Amino acid sequence: MGQLINLAIRRAKQLRNAPGGKGGAINRDPKANQVRRIGYQDVPNGGGRDNFETPEADLSRIKEAFKRDSYMQQASLKYVELILKMGYDFWSEDQTALDYIKKRFEMIEIATDIPFDALLEQVAKDLVESGNVFMAKARAKGGIGLPPGISVTPMPPNKEPVAGYFPLPPESMSVARDKNGKILTWQQEIQGVGDPIALRPENVVHFPFNPSSGKVFGQSLFAPVIEDVLALRKAEENMILQSRRFAFPTIKYKVGQAKEERYSTDEEIEEVKAELENADLEAIHVMPERHDIEGVNIPMMDMQPGINYLENRVFSGVGLSAVDFGRGDTANRNTADAMTGIKSDRVKMFQHVIMTYFNKRIIEELLVEGGFDPYMNPDQRVELVFRETEIEQLIKRETHELYKYEHNAITFDELRSNLNLSPNVDEARLMHNFLGKGAEETSTAETDNKQKPENQSGKRSGPKKSTEFTESANDTLAASTRFEREARGNMWFESLKRDVVSAYREGYSSAGTVSKVAPDHHQLLGALVDGPRERYEQRIAEGDGRIVHLMELHAKICLMRAHWFGYAIAHHRNGCTKFQLKVEEDACSDCKARDGETMMLEVSGHGEQMFLLQVPPLHPNGEHVGLEAIY
Repeated sequence: MGQLINLAIRRAKQLRNAPGGKGGAINRDPKANQVRRIGYQDVPNGGGRDNFETPEADLSRIKEAFKRDSYMQQASLKYVELILKMGYDFWSEDQTALDYIKKRFEMIEIATDIPFDALLEQVAKDLVESGNVFMAKARAKGGIGLPPGISVTPMPPNKEPVAGYFPLPPESMSVARDKNGKILTWQQEIQGVGDPIALRPENVVHFPFNPSSGKVFGQSLFAPVIEDVLALRKAEENMILQSRRFAFPTIKYKVGQAKEERYSTDEEIEEVKAELENADLEAIHVMPERHDIEGVNIPMMDMQPGINYLENRVFSGVGLSAVDFGRGDTANRNTADAMTGIKSDRVKMFQHVIMTYFNKRIIEELLVEGGFDPYMNPDQRVELVFRETEIEQLIKRETHELYKYEHNAITFDELRSNLNLSPNVDEARLMHNFLGKGAEETSTAETDNKQKPENQSGKRSGPKKSTEFTESANDTLAASTRFEREARGNMWFESLKRDVVSAYREGYSSAGTVSKVAPDHHQLLGALVDGPRERYEQRIAEGDGRIVHLMELHAKICLMRAHWFGYAIAHHRNGCTKFQLKVEEDACSDCKARDGETMMLEVSGHGEQMFLLQVPPLHPNGEHVGLEAIY
């Protein structure tokens, strides 16, 4: 510890005083400009210094649930891990202010013996679990906790600067407010520890998550889930009790027969009872013809559907999926991606709350104490910024910004601003000044391909080969009720129709003709999708799992046929009637035998829609067969 203190002192001596000292921000009280609150707030009993209010949710009960329930604990750990997953940075336009804040937090780490990363982890944990974060400010009385060499002046009306921050249990906090909602004092009380402690508002840092209007305390994400967790645990307990009860069959011992002079007597029954009570459980019973032993099997009630329902309620309540709890048997890529997006949005909301209050209620005060003025000089602001947790989304966003810049949609300063980079940069150190302007063309082409890959909608000569409809068909049939299956089935067909139109237009465009006649897709949808739709929807509603494979084949046929239908129409309207089949190397033997075969596509009395009967695919899995126009 002594070495760390000496190191901090040496570093502190190297740090110059921040600009703006005398007559600057350190002599101004930012709170002096606060206006008086107007309007009543939701304060119990009219407020007052002796009227303390507590959070609406029972935070002690929630805290106990995190200790006892594995789902609650895993959900909390998952969110905290994602919040801190990629780390954080301190960012500022002013390097001096940035260095000062970093040094100041190094001093706070030494003074409190709490690493900054551990403090931030506790902040994330309290915010996720209780919806509130509380930290008490320790003041540097007599300069204790502030190494020499740095000029620090307390922000008025405080008489001592901040020396450290100590987390407080959220369930121990209460607040007194006036009728307008102004905080008069905070109070901390823990049963059995000591008398309540009164804390001045300026000595408490509070981060609320999603507070209700008129309230001070935030709302816990897990408060509404407690009852669902209790119901789930009760159902599981009942299932365990039932399994114990029915683990062994009930034994029925029959004495006597329903015939004259063969009825059982009371003495005989009592004799059998005494014999069974003294017999070994694994004994073999040798009985006369009037005795019979039979095991009575009582069917156990199936409680699994109810437990699954309650479990899904818990998962939905905490905003996570079964995949996050290690369940991967019913998940697919589309479902996982959708749930990841929802979870990512929740994580970013937590990060936004932490950054907002940390920057406004901690960093700004430290800056003012160091002589900086982040209010009048925005360049002197220092911000805590979490790094992007979804790397794939970050790459897509940055690639799109580069694409806009390379195609003259935004300026260089706008590009760097959109990338969260400072626009003040030495342009002499940019790539084209090192490698020459020839390198720009290569990089631009690479960005163009990432923005619009050649194997998607650029240079592809055939329809997309994909089994993505298998996953969506599985999702459709996975619904538990007929109504939900019908709704999902409708969505599946509407999605298929959109993809068919897209494949048709793609095929039309890939022809590269100059036909000015706009492609019409209404007849195409009627023939490919709407026609066979009714018989599919009936089996979907009935939950027939065998139809998944047929739905996949139907979707693949529709997409391929729509593509080559558009290709054929475009060339036909340009005067071409002769086409040739082109078969890929990995085709089946039947298709390879037709490689190079020519066909004539001419309009009959039924119009261009008759081309649908002639264009590929030649069979349901014929993705390896295409058309080539011959002029």
